[in-house]
Amino acid sequence: MANIKADEISKILREQIANYEQSVSVDEVGAIISVGDGIARIHGLEKAMSGEMLAFPHNIFGLALNLEEEVRRFQFKVEAGADFAVTHPVFQVEQLARFLERARSFAPHLPVIAGIWPLTSFRNAEFMNNEVPGISVPPAVMERMRTADSGERARQEGLKIAQETLMEIRSLVQGCRLLRPSAVTPWRWR
Repeated sequence: MANIKADEISKILREQIANYEQSVSVDEVGAIISVGDGIARIHGLEKAMSGEMLAFPHNIFGLALNLEEEVRRFQFKVEAGADFAVTHPVFQVEQLARFLERARSFAPHLPVIAGIWPLTSFRNAEFMNNEVPGISVPPAVMERMRTADSGERARQEGLKIAQETLMEIRSLVQGCRLLRPSAVTPWRWR
């Protein structure tokens, strides 16, 4: 068995860190299709993985929400025999509508249950937007939660946003799943 010495490993790591050169390379170039509410639709980033952090000029970063990949995953679940589908928490109705338009082309009768997450504070909104893969909270919602800040006022604003979202998606889905940080409550329209 090899004799591993901590000081040798530390020395090697220090040398590698000292000689580390951070470089940026452009792997792909896409075309901006549309911009609205802080969301840019870009075509041509074929290598982007859903949930991948993207870097743009002027120190701007974004999250790849790959509709094609989401539709492929949905189709796999349908082919595996899914009886219904449940979405991530919905904060962008247009994004859900685009997904459903594509998904219903091969599963027109599969019930879709939308996830609804009443935000509880600006910090909660930031966490959902920045840390949860596949979730994007639009700037307008972020601003509403920033203005409400925290406490009861923020919880009420989060509930109001959730209610507005429910009303907008009601005709698109067959039910919803009300999510909150400590529990999950299913609910279905009758």
